[in-house]
Amino acid sequence: MRLLSRPGPLLAALALPFLGFADTGGSATAVLHIAGSTVVGEAGAYEGYCRPVLGPLPPAVSLSQMVSLFHDADGDGLLDPGDMVAYTAEVRNLFPEESGELKALFLLPPALEPVSLPAGANVSDIGPFRAVVSKIPSLPPNGVSRIGFASRLTETVEMPSLFVQGLVIGDGFTVMADVPSTGAVLDPVAIAVREVAGTASALFPGPGRFIKRVRGGPIAVPGEILEFTVEFEALDATEKVIFVDFLPPPLELESGSLTPGNATVLRRSDLVFVIAEFKSVSPGERLVLKYRATVAGVPKAPYLATHALAFSARGEALFSDDPRTREPNDPTAILFPWMYQGETWGVWEKVLKSGFFFMPVVVRNKYGEELRWARCGEEARERAEAGDLIFAGLARVPLKRLPEGLSFGLAGLPKGGAIYIPVDYGLPVFAELEEHVEEVRGLPLPACEEIFLPVLVEIPPGQPPELTGVITDEGL
Repeated sequence: MRLLSRPGPLLAALALPFLGFADTGGSATAVLHIAGSTVVGEAGAYEGYCRPVLGPLPPAVSLSQMVSLFHDADGDGLLDPGDMVAYTAEVRNLFPEESGELKALFLLPPALEPVSLPAGANVSDIGPFRAVVSKIPSLPPNGVSRIGFASRLTETVEMPSLFVQGLVIGDGFTVMADVPSTGAVLDPVAIAVREVAGTASALFPGPGRFIKRVRGGPIAVPGEILEFTVEFEALDATEKVIFVDFLPPPLELESGSLTPGNATVLRRSDLVFVIAEFKSVSPGERLVLKYRATVAGVPKAPYLATHALAFSARGEALFSDDPRTREPNDPTAILFPWMYQGETWGVWEKVLKSGFFFMPVVVRNKYGEELRWARCGEEARERAEAGDLIFAGLARVPLKRLPEGLSFGLAGLPKGGAIYIPVDYGLPVFAELEEHVEEVRGLPLPACEEIFLPVLVEIPPGQPPELTGVITDEGL
């Protein structure tokens, strides 16, 4: 089989469009075979009943957050007792339809007293933390809502930084906030208390010291039971350590599965919080919280991602890491099949031009399978760095017009990069395209006129490449 470096006049209508970066010279290094479609060439199948292909669905909303010191009584640039900070979150509707009413929940340490709350907001306690809960009116397509409040530091704290972490809760989904100015995945915003620079790392302990893992998956299906484990290694002796973890829908806690036995359950704003307290903790002691949860019903989001929190008697608040991923300090992710059926390409076209958000995916290469965080949106492409995994665009494959056995090729990347394409359609599993033929499997039949394949690119050193595609017959 031979791949063309650029389409000729007769093939121009079948070119596969991508959102691009820069010219690569057009050397094709890999091909993808569209396999299993028995309706190719059977026009009648498209005039009557056909099945829309399962497609990727981005999160319903994205949530970014920031904080600033706006009342600094002594002018030292640090947060002292009596000083105030302003927290702002921005919610963006990524869908081409009304978002419906949303709730926002903001977790913060007890040393921060919320003031100047949004209209209708309330403050409650969740274990050792405070929570500000507020409603967000329905957003139009691509609509943006900004919400914020001020907090006053009420006491002297030992930690170099404090935090605020936002969540948006919708109909069957929960999205964690991200700080867009950092490269970390869905990270809490840090507020400097004793140090001006480098305070974000103070919210995360060293590698392996505080982790949250899930047995099962990484792709979960309705009815599956998942086992969660939260582990914390204490470096110093402390009077007590409190864990706070939460289960957003569609996860439901399995009765009797909590370990240790003194763990309690608290419900707030459609979320289930699991709280466990450990007393008289010794240096090097390993503290463990376990529970099981069922995936109840059909997920309305492509994934869930959650941090667990640990709070010590000294006022130290730390966030967990997912040990399965190469990204440090990231939340523990659960992926779901792409349950949504319909023209999701239209949604993706708009989303790829939106701001910035993360999505977890499974990538498959010669080393095996790995859970990675992919970046998406206009800002992701503008800020792409070597090693980043980004959604480059959509490959449009017109099944109705393809004779049997056609394939398309992707332009080669400079050394050090990689191209990934979904190979188990309907699942967030992407295989690396190398110098052999990959197949897209699991297409529902009879399929409708075309499919849209999201393309992932791992950015190589140097200038990010442009992707191009071309349809070619095996006989050409």
